[in-house]
Amino acid sequence: MEGSEGARYISEIAANVKVVKTENYPSSAPFADKDKNIEIASIGPEKTKKSIKVGPLRLPVKEEEATIDRVSRFHGRALTHEFINNNVLWGGDLPGDIFGSRDYKGLSMAIDLDDPLFVDRNSGYGYSVKGLKDNLGIMRIERASDFLRKNGLPTEKIVRESTLKEVWVKSGSNEVVKISIETFKKEVLKRIWGSAQVERKNGDFYSAQTLEKKWRDIKDYFESTNFYAVTRDLQTAERLTDIAHPTSMDKFRKNISSVFKWINTACAAKGSGIIPNTEKPEPFNNNEDDIKRYLSEWLPKQMGIYLARTHNLNLTHNFPHEQNWSAVGTLYDLDSLCGIPLGDKIDDDALEQQKYMDCSNTLSALERSLPPDTPFGNDIAKLYPEVFEKAIESFLVTYIKERWGKQQLIDSKFISKIESKYIWQIPFPNVSDKFANNELKSKIVAKLRASLTENQKLESPNKL
Repeated sequence: MEGSEGARYISEIAANVKVVKTENYPSSAPFADKDKNIEIASIGPEKTKKSIKVGPLRLPVKEEEATIDRVSRFHGRALTHEFINNNVLWGGDLPGDIFGSRDYKGLSMAIDLDDPLFVDRNSGYGYSVKGLKDNLGIMRIERASDFLRKNGLPTEKIVRESTLKEVWVKSGSNEVVKISIETFKKEVLKRIWGSAQVERKNGDFYSAQTLEKKWRDIKDYFESTNFYAVTRDLQTAERLTDIAHPTSMDKFRKNISSVFKWINTACAAKGSGIIPNTEKPEPFNNNEDDIKRYLSEWLPKQMGIYLARTHNLNLTHNFPHEQNWSAVGTLYDLDSLCGIPLGDKIDDDALEQQKYMDCSNTLSALERSLPPDTPFGNDIAKLYPEVFEKAIESFLVTYIKERWGKQQLIDSKFISKIESKYIWQIPFPNVSDKFANNELKSKIVAKLRASLTENQKLESPNKL
């Protein structure tokens, strides 16, 4: 989508929404030196007569730079303000508040009328509409975001919610049209009821009764909520997938340069790493050595620290794939975040299993993003083939150290599962023979064992 088309989506829907909540930015930034009165750092363009309000300040912006667009094809329903993204830096009142991007989610995705719903175990309604936020969903995201940021984990923050009056939809013809929310609700219910009556006519009364119950549940759901578009503050709009799968080398250089600029500025402002109580990295420059350092060490270590701290809060993300990991090692899209602090009832075994799945899914995200020789390989990975092995090692070792600590016992079941993943399981069904052999995986496990022997104690060494 070009910038002008993205702006059209915004303007057409913005003309038909009612703002139901706005939140002023706090005027203080906890990472700033109060004595120097630094509240916001600008690394944007030259001053012009036009300006845009971000945080406590109004920043200059050229008219042609104020475009709203998708960062890449992977950002299905999120549009990013390109002037703001990685050109400004601001904070807030919580330890995890540090931001550099703003996006608009829930505006540009066409909903498939043939399959608009999914069963949502985290929702009190039991269902959610694909691509839309309802009232309970937004409250859950806000609660999850507040909890993470209070505990020093940067993530998304909703700063505005707007009630949608219209949505884009498509059906069997794939023609995309705009209809009112009320029409959308009626059409979904009509189709569910129609399917129930077809099953009843065919003599399948069980299926008919199941669909009729679904119709009642969805009717109650639709009567209980509006649907919303949200404006979010993020660390950076770029995700892991944008770094790994650019459309061209120029796009890769643009993405990586933008991310490096923000990392350098954010860490300089904080005097530490982006995540509290982490080391400030050496500044990143757009050269080959620093690109390799970012891909193989800094980013996977950030991901390891972030995921381990999330798990130590008894929370799991459940979908930590490459589109939900930011390019600075923080997690977005908190709809799926669950755990005891959010009021979810989950037993210890199920929680530990989900923590392992989070770790495994993050490893798979790195595997899809960085392997040098698979059908999922990309031009960037082929340019830097040596980063894959180091990235996997950096993530695993950092995660284990952060989660269990040097003096604590490590859950041997967790280690056994990781070892199994890298010795017996092939991550993808169609990988090449070169990647599918055990040589690289065994090498990774050997490094993991060596690290554990040096730094940790296992709960039961004989199980590894």
